[in-house]
Amino acid sequence: MDDKFDQVLGHYTRRIEAEDQLWRTENPGDLFARRDEFLLPVGENVGRFLHALIIA
Repeated sequence: MDDKFDQVLGHYTRRIEAEDQLWRTENPGDLFARRDEFLLPVGENVGRFLHALIIA
């Protein structure tokens, strides 16, 4: 894969880790109200698959 993709993947990985920490420590009701602000953590394999589909 290219460097730009790896940079974006790294950014999303760090963001997912930070959001996961929020879900473990914050009030679930408050977070549920903000649920549209968070990523869906699909993981690296799905990201690489989607990237391959997009550039194909």
